[in-house]
Amino acid sequence: MRIGGNHVECESSIYNHFQTVESEFAKRAKKSLGQNFLVHEPTLRAISTAVGLCGRNVLEVGPGYGALTEYLLEEQPDQLHLVELDNTLVEHLRGRMDDEWLGKNVSLSHVDILEYRPKWDHYSVVANIPYYITSPILFRFLYEISNPPEHMVILMQREVADRIIADDGKSSLLSLALWDRCVSIVRIADVPARYFRPAPKVDSVVLRFDVDTNKTPDQDFVELLKRGFSQPRKKLSGNLAGDRTKTEIEAILESLSIRADARPESLGLSQWRTLSRMLQ
Repeated sequence: MRIGGNHVECESSIYNHFQTVESEFAKRAKKSLGQNFLVHEPTLRAISTAVGLCGRNVLEVGPGYGALTEYLLEEQPDQLHLVELDNTLVEHLRGRMDDEWLGKNVSLSHVDILEYRPKWDHYSVVANIPYYITSPILFRFLYEISNPPEHMVILMQREVADRIIADDGKSSLLSLALWDRCVSIVRIADVPARYFRPAPKVDSVVLRFDVDTNKTPDQDFVELLKRGFSQPRKKLSGNLAGDRTKTEIEAILESLSIRADARPESLGLSQWRTLSRMLQ
């Protein structure tokens, strides 16, 4: 526990809500929405401090009952906007906004995050999201909207996070697309399944994405990646054949010193970028 009256009050409030989760929300967690509530206080603090949020606009995706929200407010953001889909949780959050969060510049949207467009040009995203929408949310904020965030702090399935930051010579569609949009991706915390209520079947990891907001998202590059990884176990030349023949693709690969039988995972980001330029 941190020293100081406000911190003691904040952590006491969070503790009380943890008890609520145990007795109420966790028991009614909706599998259809992938609900698993993070109740490990050091991890909640690690997420809230992964980016300097003081004076910034912050979008929290999937706040649940508001445990992480408490820690985000402690960092004194300029504005904090919550996006939650679950009807029951929205009602609970509105009650807290009218009571303990009154006057703290917290707002709320009851909407699917994949249909939401942030109102700010400069902001950070913080999200403890269901595993099944991790990729759609990342692509939504980094490629689809015209005002991407400057930072994203995302809790995701460990296997997915490991693939994103792996340095083993094997890439994936998601890892390449993310590294093409970010100047850095940093591992913030490992999160065992036991830190959630109810506990998921797999462990998690928190990653921080520092977005290159000066670079325009390259949709053609993403489409090339999707084609290249359409059948990951097959040869890249076959996956990319279409407007060009497989023989033409193999010739281009050879000019880049890439084996004709290369699989898509064997190419690094710079090779994919060069290949994209040559195929335009």
